[in-house]
Amino acid sequence: MSKQLLSFADHYHLAPIKYQWAWNRFQDSLKNHWVPQEIPMGNDKACFEQNLTEDERETFLNVFATLTTSDLCIQENIAENTYKIIGAPEVKIYLSRQIAEEALHSMSYQHVIEVLGLPDEIYTLYEREEAVGNKFRYANDMGQMIQKEDIKSLFKGLFFYYMCFEGLWFYGGFSPIYALQRRNLMRQTGEQLQYIMRDEAQHVAFGVNLLTELSKETNFKLSQREVEKLVMEAILIEEAYAKKCIATYLGYSADTHMQQIKYLADRRLRQLGY
Repeated sequence: MSKQLLSFADHYHLAPIKYQWAWNRFQDSLKNHWVPQEIPMGNDKACFEQNLTEDERETFLNVFATLTTSDLCIQENIAENTYKIIGAPEVKIYLSRQIAEEALHSMSYQHVIEVLGLPDEIYTLYEREEAVGNKFRYANDMGQMIQKEDIKSLFKGLFFYYMCFEGLWFYGGFSPIYALQRRNLMRQTGEQLQYIMRDEAQHVAFGVNLLTELSKETNFKLSQREVEKLVMEAILIEEAYAKKCIATYLGYSADTHMQQIKYLADRRLRQLGY
């Protein structure tokens, strides 16, 4: 199965760099760095307590409960699954940077949670709400596929994490907050997420590069039917989450959420030539 990208034969030799796209992604990632405390959150605390409707506040809590768990799940997958199967050092360097970025995202969510004084129950919503828990159970199953010996399982796992988890679920996960921000509500929280979104765009682009390169080197590509099945599974899981966790309020709803998810799904498929 292993070719140059997966080979560990020269994994201590950074130069000459073979995968320039990975090295470029690493350099680009360094340009987007911040710490959450740079963004003042005082106005958002007053807004959360005084200006949000009950439905808006409930959706905000559900979104942040999901996000704060999601980045930890991504970190674990990179460290426990993806990093272990990659041999090329420049690609591993980017993955190291991604782990650091996911940690920074977790720090950002934590900063928002602490400043707003959100209840501790926010950290364990996935244990109480099946629609949230199903996202992480499915993600864990897909992470295990990356470690399997066959190339199809590897592609499926990587496709899910980069194209579906990061390319669909994260993009959609931020949108309910952006809808508030557009109405001049929770503006500082929206700004935190905008910094995070810059990283997520890089992660998806890296995933496209990674899957494309692997396909070239292994002469393997998932069929149209196989990727459609993966995408539809992710969409159905997200739809159950949206129906349960996203209330209808001015400028947003579960239906609006799913329209965007389906649009993004088509876009992700096209990015990989499907």
